[in-house]
Amino acid sequence: SYEAGRAPLMITEFGGISLTDSDGAWGYGTAASDAEYAALLKRLFYALRASRAVVWFCSTQFMDIVQETNGLLYIDWPPYLPIPKIHSIVTGSKDPCADAPDLDHRMATVTAPRS
Repeated sequence: SYEAGRAPLMITEFGGISLTDSDGAWGYGTAASDAEYAALLKRLFYALRASRAVVWFCSTQFMDIVQETNGLLYIDWPPYLPIPKIHSIVTGSKDPCADAPDLDHRMATVTAPRS
């Protein structure tokens, strides 16, 4: 059991920061700017990476959905921040472009799935 120190600690949902100010938008917290969003996100990921007890974690939302606006991407797929910056925050890399996937060119051509 975890209490006895024999099981891994996995954070299966965290995050919840919204960067959308539209009516009905929901997140556990709301950032007023890209810079504030990046700072809040960075603190969350840093805390989890710094923990010696946490062996795995999963962010709440990859992208916004109708009910929740707390993803890393807006509902129509543009990222809240440039992909290399998100990569840097998630991985903790010093250079946001060091080993980040080159996805920015693809993001401009992606269209949201039709329902």
